[in-house]
Amino acid sequence: MFDSFKQAGAMAGLMKDLPKLQARAKEVTEMLEAARVIGEAGGGAVRARADGRGRLMDVIVAPALSGSPGDIGPLVTEAVRDAQAKATALAAHEFGRAVEELNLPIPAESLRGLLGGGS
Repeated sequence: MFDSFKQAGAMAGLMKDLPKLQARAKEVTEMLEAARVIGEAGGGAVRARADGRGRLMDVIVAPALSGSPGDIGPLVTEAVRDAQAKATALAAHEFGRAVEELNLPIPAESLRGLLGGGS
C-alpha cells in the first residue's frame, strides 16, 4: 500500500517537472540525431556509419573487397550491427546522464520511452 503512495508521489513530482523533462529529452534526442557512430567488420574493411539513434547513414566497403561479393554481405551486416550497438549504448548513456542530472527516481529507459526518445 505504501509503495503505491510512493509511486504516486514520484509521478506527481515528474508531472510537475514535465516541461523541464521534455526540454532535456529533446536536447538529448537532438544530440543523438547529430551524433555519428562507426561500426566496423573485417578489420575495418567494411564500415557502417549511423546516427546516435541507430539509423544507418552509409556503408563504406574497402576497394580490396569489391572483387569478392560473397564476402561483402556478412561483413556489411556485422558492421551495421556494430554501429547500431554503439548507437544504443550512446543513447543509453546520454539518457542515463539526463536522469542523473534531473535526479529522477526512474530508469533511464523509462525517460527515453515516456518522452519520445526511442529510436
